[in-house]
Amino acid sequence: AWEVGMGPRSFLSDPQAREVTAIFQFLDRDHDGHISPDAALKLCERLGFNVDREDLKRQPAHSLLCLADVLGWCESYAAACHESEELQLGQLFSLLQGGGSSQQVITRSALQNYLTSEAHPCDPDVLGALFDEFGEDGVLTCEQFKQFFRQQGALPPAGVTPAAHGHAARLRQQSSSSVRFQPSWAPSG
Repeated sequence: AWEVGMGPRSFLSDPQAREVTAIFQFLDRDHDGHISPDAALKLCERLGFNVDREDLKRQPAHSLLCLADVLGWCESYAAACHESEELQLGQLFSLLQGGGSSQQVITRSALQNYLTSEAHPCDPDVLGALFDEFGEDGVLTCEQFKQFFRQQGALPPAGVTPAAHGHAARLRQQSSSSVRFQPSWAPSG
């Protein structure tokens, strides 16, 4: 099983592994060290690790996954991203989508919120110009998002996959508030 900090062939960064671990622990409601394959898939997708659904199909319907299994899925995807510009941009798009949206678009407000939460200053006029030039109806599709990066020549460096910084901290903060946090992508129960 893959572990954080494993040798030079590791493609998943320690911050990424910590995020996966924190959210795994949040979803492991009975604290037995296992979650359902569906919950694991949703966790990975929410953080931009679009793992192969065939991995899920190979799991017996009743089987549960441990943290090492989920980290292994994420490690495999991070390794694939190392070799593929398309996958890097797809992962970044998924991360920027925010909120686990099923619409497959990035809204201006979601992008603004993400940039603000990551302490990246962003001029609203620049965001407006981005969405005016590349988007439609105030949203960017994945293909429009990729087109922007290709045109700007601002692709992530080879082998760099975006970390999902802050997601676990926001989950912990929201779950400790007086309002019970139940994300739309989390299993009920």
